[in-house]
Amino acid sequence: MKHIFQTLVLFFLLPVIISQAQDSTKTFFSSSRSITYSLHYGFINAGTLECRSDTNMHFVEGYKCYKMEVLGQTSGAAASFAKIHDKWITYIDRKTGLPIKFIRELQENKYVKEELTEFDRQNNIALVSTKTNDAEYSVTSHVISAKAHDMVSAYLALNAAPLDTMKLNQTLQFDVFLEDSTYSFQIKFLGKESINTVYGKKEAYKLSPLMPENSVFSKEEDIVCWISADKDKIPLKVRAKIAIGSIEMELDRYSGY
Repeated sequence: MKHIFQTLVLFFLLPVIISQAQDSTKTFFSSSRSITYSLHYGFINAGTLECRSDTNMHFVEGYKCYKMEVLGQTSGAAASFAKIHDKWITYIDRKTGLPIKFIRELQENKYVKEELTEFDRQNNIALVSTKTNDAEYSVTSHVISAKAHDMVSAYLALNAAPLDTMKLNQTLQFDVFLEDSTYSFQIKFLGKESINTVYGKKEAYKLSPLMPENSVFSKEEDIVCWISADKDKIPLKVRAKIAIGSIEMELDRYSGY
């Protein structure tokens, strides 16, 4: 359950990623924003996901940064067998739109992980500090691409992506650094479609990440995302087919857009 949850979070927040525009980043943080989603497995309410930001300026390693955080947890019947309470926090350089610091705090049943990733943009290196006990951390160094994002900062590229000019089956590629590796993903554009939401029927861009075969997702278009076809490009819905059925995340509410 925890691997499926984190995979959905990753691909729901990163439906597209191209070169991030500075103006787009400043526009996004011009107001405090919040988006909440619900996770469903069939008729079961399985969890919630909240993404939020504010207008405050944060100083990190000499950089002026914006902050965004994502909170994900199981709820209802799902919480009885998979108690998940995860937090992801990113600090983003206001000039480049790229992350300077990324924090993961995972609590998944008995599994606990605290991890800090610091991005050295001058040398294209990521320093990863992982908590091993109450007082100690293990530190590793990894080479990254010049425009590598973390799994939250790439969310901002929604406002910069040229979805309105993409052609059917055209793909975009992006890099995301996580834990100890840089992952290159591709996103396929599947056209436009009207879908029902809590805010009524919305016109949406339909996208699908192209993933390598694995034990959870094995085919193209096993994961499909719908992004509002307007200036805000809000993620509206994701559907993931898995071996034991399908899981959906749907928009509950948003503010600040």
